Amino acid sequence: MMIKIADIMPTNSFSPLSPLRIFGRLSKYLLRKETKSAYPCVPEDHVDAISSYFYQILLRPGSGEFALRVMFKYCLFTDKPIVKMLPEMKRNGIEVSFYFGSKDWMDNAYGGEKVSDTLKGLGEKVYIIENSDHQLALD
Repeated sequence: MMIKIADIMPTNSFSPLSPLRIFGRLSKYLLRKETKSAYPCVPEDHVDAISSYFYQILLRPGSGEFALRVMFKYCLFTDKPIVKMLPEMKRNGIEVSFYFGSKDWMDNAYGGEKVSDTLKGLGEKVYIIENSDHQLALD
C-alpha cells in the first residue's frame, strides 16, 4: 500500500499530511472531529488538548514523511534493522523493551511472522497493549 501511495505523490512537496497543511485553521476542526471519533471515551477537555497536540505536531513542515516516500518508492529498507543490533546492545548493557498495540500497523506479518513474534522468539521483552493501535500514548 505504501508503494502505491508513493507513486501518486509527484514531488517531495506533497505528503499524506499535506491536505491538513493546506486547510490551515480548518484542520483544527478536522483534527478535533477525528480525535472525538477515534477516542470516544475521552473527556471533552482532553479531546481539546489531544487535538491541539496533533495540530501542533502534524502541521509543522514535513520531514520524515518525505524520506519515507522516497524509501518506499525505491523499495529501500534499512540494511541494519534493530533485530540485528540487539546482541550488541545486550553486550553493552542496554536493555530494550518493545511495545505494540494489538492493532498496530507496525506489528504485521508482511509475508512472514509478526514482528512481535520474531522478537519474542529471540527472548526479547515484548508487550502487547490490547485494543490499541500505533498511538500507544493516547490509547
